[in-house]
Amino acid sequence: MGSFNQATECLFITFSKSFAYFWQVGTNLPAYLDQRHGGVQAIQPSVLVLGTRLEPSQSFFIVDGLAIQATSLLKAVDICFKAFYVLDVCYPKKCHTTWEFFQKFFFFKWERGKESL
Repeated sequence: MGSFNQATECLFITFSKSFAYFWQVGTNLPAYLDQRHGGVQAIQPSVLVLGTRLEPSQSFFIVDGLAIQATSLLKAVDICFKAFYVLDVCYPKKCHTTWEFFQKFFFFKWERGKESL
């Protein structure tokens, strides 16, 4: 039987993987973006973090094949969330609940009017 700390760590890893991509410091961003989108520029907003989950070095907001550096992970998540509204796109299925949690408990928006993809 696992301990509370193991369960908490597992939930944190699952949570962090559902809304942000974590890569090593020094990752080639153009190559990453090309590989991630297969040469097709997707408008779907996302967050990229260079570094570890406990020690993020750089954070980026990604949209339409462009990586825009944010001052912090929190700022990247904030910009990404707001981009979903501005661009009027649905949350991705695999992280719909995470973004919906942010929507309701950090941004106090209870209605969105769209289902997840």
